[in-house]
Amino acid sequence: MSTQSDDSGERSIDEALAHAFAAFGPAYKRWTKTRLSERDIGYTHARALHLLRCKGPQIMSELGDDLGITPRYVTVLIDHMEQSGLVRRRPHPNDRRATLIELTDDGHRMCGATGDEHVEAAAELLRVLAPDQQHALLEAMQTLLAELQRRGFGPDPDMVLHRPPRPRAM
Repeated sequence: MSTQSDDSGERSIDEALAHAFAAFGPAYKRWTKTRLSERDIGYTHARALHLLRCKGPQIMSELGDDLGITPRYVTVLIDHMEQSGLVRRRPHPNDRRATLIELTDDGHRMCGATGDEHVEAAAELLRVLAPDQQHALLEAMQTLLAELQRRGFGPDPDMVLHRPPRPRAM
């Protein structure tokens, strides 16, 4: 692929894709935060619930690493989520210095409802694409994720993306 602009001054496909990715990520995150605020839950709270649901009980430092937040903020986050009845702390069975964080029944329910609503909202957004565009986007994302995995930056294996079946031709 050419990284040069063509003679008309148009951006190259490489540059256009780089800019589109850079613009889409933050815009999608802002949109997601707005959707979550309707449910009165923060973006980081929702991600923490999802991580705990997918990975099971975590020590606070692992949870903070997965969320990309400071140890101080993990404490604030867990304090708030515990007060809301979404998580509970319990002693680590093998390490007296560590505390495990796990979802409560309310946390599981909130995570399920929030996850379902996110999928519904994302599907609504993605409906602006024709079905063949949706499948092409999914295939491209899976290819890019596989390449990032090959380079050592792939998604957490506990957060696996599932492949939906291809629609049948009519």
